[in-house]
Amino acid sequence: MKPGEGTGVILLAINVFVLLGSYYLFKTVREALILSEKGAEVKSYSGDGHFCCC
Repeated sequence: MKPGEGTGVILLAINVFVLLGSYYLFKTVREALILSEKGAEVKSYSGDGHFCCC
């Protein structure tokens, strides 16, 4: 490893941690909002990428 690369590695690791952490946080918030507003049927469609045209 060259001098100065350690900082880049640490910043990359922090970036990945923040991105994955925020993804899992927003995923649980999104599911709770979908269940409270629309119901379980819409949640099942939103998880698969299908959309209800009703």
